[in-house]
Amino acid sequence: MSFSSCLPAGNERLSLRDRVYRHLADVLQSRPLHQPLCLDQDAICQELRISRTPLRDALLRLEQEGMLEIRPRRGVFLRPVSREELAEICRLLGLLEADALEGAFPLRQSSLLPALESALREQRRCAQEQDPVAFRRAERLFHLSLQVTPQKTWRGSLTEPLYRRLDVLPYGRDNAVRRCAPVLAVHERILDSLVRGNVAAAASILRYEYWTPETFAAVPAGHARPIPRVPEPTAA
Repeated sequence: MSFSSCLPAGNERLSLRDRVYRHLADVLQSRPLHQPLCLDQDAICQELRISRTPLRDALLRLEQEGMLEIRPRRGVFLRPVSREELAEICRLLGLLEADALEGAFPLRQSSLLPALESALREQRRCAQEQDPVAFRRAERLFHLSLQVTPQKTWRGSLTEPLYRRLDVLPYGRDNAVRRCAPVLAVHERILDSLVRGNVAAAASILRYEYWTPETFAAVPAGHARPIPRVPEPTAA
């Protein structure tokens, strides 16, 4: 199997180091929710037909982003997210996404609303089918749609590592299924606010309702804990 077959379309223009980094990051993001990290570096090099050098560079980059911990002579370990780090990640992403939405919506309304509606339809389908892995992909797509070409802006360079840190959170399948309904409800309110032209309300919901540690915390069995709501600002 060639390395190019392992990568999404459009990555051919990236350097080998960047392609290996993207591949490893995507592997971490798409792994089963309950599965611990186990990286066989020799197997990865053989599978992708690469040397140790670009793999080592990619691992060091992921370590700098806080995703991994490399322990000499022991291996590569996924670094858990502390409560304090989760709170800081949520605060930063709330600020960045709300700022992006308030700045871009007046210019991108015609293209943004259909993209959000499409992501929301996919979330509904995944929630109904109780597919938490696909739901998380649709959930992420909803938030990436709020940014302007997120991979090519300074904002994207800040948000991508933060998103990836959230992928480390150890969701069990039952808990991941239970969080779908409250997340979906918040996304529906964000879209409804934008359809009504109330960008301030949508930004407020992003910052103070979605991007909170409670959104990503474990939901006990038998509880459908709603995400806390704040009053919506009226349109100017």
